[in-house]
Amino acid sequence: MRLFEDENDLTSGIESNIWRALDKSIENNSKETFFVLKSFVRRILQLSVEERSLKHFQQYIFFPASFYNISFEKKLHDLSLDSLHKVCSEQAAMHLKEIIWFDIGFRVKRVNSVPERKVLNQFYYWAFNGFSRLLYFTVKNGDYNQFKYSLEEYEQISDTISNQNYDLKFRIRGLQRENSEGRNNEEIKSLKEELSVSSQFETYKR
Repeated sequence: MRLFEDENDLTSGIESNIWRALDKSIENNSKETFFVLKSFVRRILQLSVEERSLKHFQQYIFFPASFYNISFEKKLHDLSLDSLHKVCSEQAAMHLKEIIWFDIGFRVKRVNSVPERKVLNQFYYWAFNGFSRLLYFTVKNGDYNQFKYSLEEYEQISDTISNQNYDLKFRIRGLQRENSEGRNNEEIKSLKEELSVSSQFETYKR
């Protein structure tokens, strides 16, 4: 499956159908259907990052928080849905963590230019917004157990980028100490730009 930014887009207009199907799978207490649909959403998000399609990413990144919230609301009126609600809650937090850590993070490690990193930073921004939405819903619902679980998943998101930023800062300081005649100006400027872009991950995660 591929995504297209034109009239041949295979996913055009189907997000509302996917959402209705997810809603119905929860209402019918069908874990099997839920997992199939959830996997489809995850695949769309993965392809969005792979093909740098921010439009598709924005359309689907709030699905995990939404299927958590709808399962919470439905289980209030039907206690038989409690087990499925727990599944929805855990899957929402886990998949948002993996989207940030693996689906985006893996590609960040493979890019070498500042412009490419700026593009991927946009996906980080929206993914962290998606996770914030999930945390907001758990607080709004007074769902302490799932808030705790989601926060634990959030805190597991690797901060190895911080180590990379420390190395960049160390290199910049070294070049500045040896820059009495201005010979390192261009390299310092380039590294500072790289540091500024890389530091956005930490900003989004706060």
